Amino acid sequence: MSIDRAYQQINQLIEESRALKDSVSEMQLLERKCRYFYSKNQVDSLIISSEKLQKVSKEYNNVYYEAMGNIYIAETYSVNKFYDKAIFYLNNAYEILQKDQSKSKKIFFAKANVLSSFANVYLDKNEPRNAARKLLEEIKSGNELKDPKEFASFQYLNYANLSNIYLLYNLDSAYFYAQKSIHIKPADITEDKSMIDNYNVIGEYYKKRKDYSNSIKNFHEALKISKRIGIDLNINNVNKSLKEIYQLTNQKDSVIFL
Repeated sequence: MSIDRAYQQINQLIEESRALKDSVSEMQLLERKCRYFYSKNQVDSLIISSEKLQKVSKEYNNVYYEAMGNIYIAETYSVNKFYDKAIFYLNNAYEILQKDQSKSKKIFFAKANVLSSFANVYLDKNEPRNAARKLLEEIKSGNELKDPKEFASFQYLNYANLSNIYLLYNLDSAYFYAQKSIHIKPADITEDKSMIDNYNVIGEYYKKRKDYSNSIKNFHEALKISKRIGIDLNINNVNKSLKEIYQLTNQKDSVIFL
């Protein structure tokens, strides 16, 4: 069933769940409604549905869905570049989730997502140090994960994201966390965007230190993964850096092929 057809049934299902006093289903459906408007970028409808989710979940004393209501409101403000308001609602969401003492995975990952959202907002505000601070907080929270494989998967992405942020202002730290990401990556996870980012960061690190051989090697690893998985994100930057290296080292034939 398409997302649009599914949405057409939501309001009726919400009414039925209320009639049956099924609060969990009602909140799930209200959250699904928020997700629909978010995917469609219908900001006005998203605000209305988010506030409804926030209100209903507060009445039912459900911290997860109350937090989700705040997160969706934060998203609407972030998209419209009202970053301070977005941060206000993300703070609300995090404080609400902190009230839960169940130590459930659902709450853990919800809190992690809030911290990631904080980092994204701070990057949009051009405050990379604050973004890094939130990601370091998320990394620290990973100690709650007791399963080694789950921990490694969680931190692999976090270290890659953090290295990308440090690339903006602290190349040594960027290199350190890119290496950590590569080393902790579980063997069964295929190379993805995070590995492209890691190799790009390491390439930039060696380029800065004029170790052009290692720089080229890592940039080519990023290009190889990009070609294999069909993701072009950041590849223009990789090609630009390679072109600069080839020009500096008089490898004119290599420049032509970029």
